[in-house]
Amino acid sequence: MKKTKFYIGLALLVQSFAAIATFFVCLVRKKNLFAAISAALGMVSGVAGAYMLYECKTENNLLKTGDEPEESLSESVAEDDVDLDNKELFERDD
Repeated sequence: MKKTKFYIGLALLVQSFAAIATFFVCLVRKKNLFAAISAALGMVSGVAGAYMLYECKTENNLLKTGDEPEESLSESVAEDDVDLDNKELFERDD
C-alpha cells in the first residue's frame, strides 16, 4: 500500500499540471467555462496528490524511526474498563 499511495499521488500531481496547462490554453482561446473547469480540476487533483505524497512520506518516517502509529479511540479503551458480565450494568433503580 505504501508504493501505491506514492504512485497515486504522483499521478494526481501530473494530472494537476496537465489541467493547469489546459487552463492556460482555454484562457487564451477565450473559452472561460472550460478554463474554469480545468482550473478547478487542477487545484483539486493537486491538493489530493500533495496530500497523498505527504502521507506516504510521514508513513515512511514512522517506519524508519520505529514508532508505532497511534491507536484509534476504539482500540485505546482497555478491556478492564468495561465489564459486560456485571449484572449491575443492566439493572434499573426503580
